[in-house]
Amino acid sequence: MKGFSMSRQNFYVSKPADAEALILAAEFSFDQLGVPESSELWIVTETKAQLRHTPIEQFLGEFQTKVLAQGRSLVSKGKPIRYYSSVTLPRSAPKAVILLLDASLRLVTRVDGLNGTAAMIVVPWLMEDVQGWIDAHGPTDILTNAQASTAPLPAPIVVSALKSLLTGINVSTGLAHPRDKDKTIDLFRILKKAKIPVDAEEVRAWLIQQKLKPTYADEIASIARDPSKVKKSSSGVAWAGDIISQWKTRSEVEANT
Repeated sequence: MKGFSMSRQNFYVSKPADAEALILAAEFSFDQLGVPESSELWIVTETKAQLRHTPIEQFLGEFQTKVLAQGRSLVSKGKPIRYYSSVTLPRSAPKAVILLLDASLRLVTRVDGLNGTAAMIVVPWLMEDVQGWIDAHGPTDILTNAQASTAPLPAPIVVSALKSLLTGINVSTGLAHPRDKDKTIDLFRILKKAKIPVDAEEVRAWLIQQKLKPTYADEIASIARDPSKVKKSSSGVAWAGDIISQWKTRSEVEANT
């Protein structure tokens, strides 16, 4: 399936951003520049104000921080260091190590969807803002070196249904086409009518693990939470009348192979 890269390394600090967490993450990120697969380091925050006059400025130095804030780069271990805010963040990050500071839900979702990233190090503002990212990727905690658990897999029949969905919609555009959105709504309405439990967060995590862009996974998970509240653009049903039986059979076959 065409999607974004999942080959990157994922790390986080298992507590909200404070001076200790910020500096520890910065030191760790600079160490990652020594990894051959990395090409540069990006420091990313929501706004430029989160860069200046902070523990990160104390770590980098006032002059160096000012250089980054002006859009210029520094060099460490022969590789460039750059700063981006949510306004200036590029759409791809070829082999970049990304240090995401004071990570908000909106910004961690954007950075999570960048193509080509070598490593992502997240220092959260609030832990709940990054829980969905943790559930999807199971990052390593740089404080303890322990790997976080990913979300549980959806029920086998739900996984079978989601696999059908991913082969039936344009995964490169999410639910931009009304037909793809209707197909998604129908899928979750069918599961709900059959009284099959669906956990939207499990669905989101599984979709991202299948290389679907996080923003598209969010769209699908939003529908999964309550498909009856989402309007369709057409009156027809996109799935065969016996689709539940098909999904059940496929899930049983896969369980035995």
